[in-house]
Amino acid sequence: MQTWDAITSRRNVRSFTDRPIPEADLDRILEAGRRAPSSQNWQPWAFIVVTEREQLRELAKVWRGAGHVAGSAATIVVIGPAADNEFHRAQLDLGQATMAMLLAAADLGIGSCHAGVADLPLARELLGFPEDRRWALLISLGYATGISAILARAGEDTVKDIVRLSGGDPKKIVDELQQRKLIRPLVTQGHIGDVLPDKIVYDAQTTSGGSGGPLINRDGQVIGVTFAVVRGFGGSNFGVPIRYAQPLLKP
Repeated sequence: MQTWDAITSRRNVRSFTDRPIPEADLDRILEAGRRAPSSQNWQPWAFIVVTEREQLRELAKVWRGAGHVAGSAATIVVIGPAADNEFHRAQLDLGQATMAMLLAAADLGIGSCHAGVADLPLARELLGFPEDRRWALLISLGYATGISAILARAGEDTVKDIVRLSGGDPKKIVDELQQRKLIRPLVTQGHIGDVLPDKIVYDAQTTSGGSGGPLINRDGQVIGVTFAVVRGFGGSNFGVPIRYAQPLLKP
């Protein structure tokens, strides 16, 4: 991706798939932060990478707007010193490093979102950084899911047009995407492995993002509703037989 494309196409992503980020890509994102400009090249930052799920859930509590951290594939914590002069040069430099990493992630097709830290003591307790680091920022990373993933690939002009016509309404956004042939139904190409009293086990093309979707037989009849995925087993899914779902659909 060209630099201008990364700048114009990048958007905050707050919903991520379970797909991990390759270590080489994380290293490249971190290297972009390290190479960011800073006052007199003092490079006041340190970067902490968090990938452990339980730690990510706890880290999401450091700011009310950091909920997206809990579901990220990785989060980079950018830490630095308190303001050391009237110009707050440290904070400016941390911002430059953060933006460099956001753009590097976009270049790799990785979604990202930034957040502040309100509860610095909690962040310090979770991560163990020293007392002289009195400033922290968060960058959540991962592969976008849902509408965010589709819009990220649609191009700036298309996205602007969709936003203008839809007014931001999710249903209208989906309608616009469908009319532009940017989305289409995903057909499950597999077979039913087992039918139990309370569930149907079947193969699927994908292993995430299908919850709530219909299971349709060869005659076009909905026979179940997806509710779970068995990871590590080639995309096996569990579906609730439609007789259990029908009462929930009645007004």
